[in-house]
Amino acid sequence: MKKIMSLIWWAAALAVGCTDGDGLTTGDTRYKIALNGEIEQDYVTRANDQGFADGDVIGVYIVDYNGTLPGTLQASGNRATNLAYTYAEKSNSWTAASDIYWKDNNTPIDIYGYYPEPALHP
Repeated sequence: MKKIMSLIWWAAALAVGCTDGDGLTTGDTRYKIALNGEIEQDYVTRANDQGFADGDVIGVYIVDYNGTLPGTLQASGNRATNLAYTYAEKSNSWTAASDIYWKDNNTPIDIYGYYPEPALHP
């Protein structure tokens, strides 16, 4: 349960981190959506509910809004669909399997994350 609560906190940190305005598009420049978050934990084994372990993977879906309305999460065709983020214990950071970019300056996004990882793909 603690690991699930940590993931919920982490997902909330992601949502806040993506609204700060420094990941938007200017002219022809594309900006990456940078997801990051920190959790308070002891570094132990995956079998322990105390936190994430080195090499743990979560899946992330990113969905663009349609105007002012939230977009619909789909099995495919989202801004990011089941994108793998891998945890590095040494740096306490998450790395995406591939880069993902903002649609434009005005389109908000919703981020969905889950753990544990069933067969993820980039």
